[in-house]
Amino acid sequence: SSDLILRLGTDSVNGYAFFQSGQSGTGTTLPFAWRLDSSEKMRLTSTGLLIGTTSNPNSAKLNVNGLTVATDGTVEQYMGYCTSNNAYIGTLNNYPLNVAINGSTKATFDTSGNLGIGTSSPNYVATLYKASLPVLQLANSTSGATASDGLLVYLNGANATISNEEAGSLNFQTSGTLRATLDSSGNLGLG
Repeated sequence: SSDLILRLGTDSVNGYAFFQSGQSGTGTTLPFAWRLDSSEKMRLTSTGLLIGTTSNPNSAKLNVNGLTVATDGTVEQYMGYCTSNNAYIGTLNNYPLNVAINGSTKATFDTSGNLGIGTSSPNYVATLYKASLPVLQLANSTSGATASDGLLVYLNGANATISNEEAGSLNFQTSGTLRATLDSSGNLGLG
């Protein structure tokens, strides 16, 4: 059978859509497509809506088919979806999930589920990396949340520091039992 083609626009290159009968969305012929400046920008197929495509569906920037998916041309990367009571973000394949700001990766979940902040190769459940003076801060409504509040754990060169920035104690426990207390005056109590 012959294809039925409907074109919208003034020429065969810009701003047109075409429908073709007898096509399932496979191959290079599409059931619905929209072009601008001689390149395909969107298509509707039997598998979903592809936005930002060329004639190759692997270059899709968005594929709506129950999920929101972006591809790098070869690997589908899953961006996110919601069920009735859960929201998900991640990848569909065995690839890390990166969080980027201004095109630069700031955090990575590797394929083992380890979180790297400042590194794309975390060694443990959580790895914090900074070239100089990485600081981990724990703060609450009592301590406040400025840079000089709460509990700080940091590495300055080869020297490690645990610092209670508040006028409180630093307690050490094992098996849920207090074993030592360093008070705000610097006195160490054992037992």
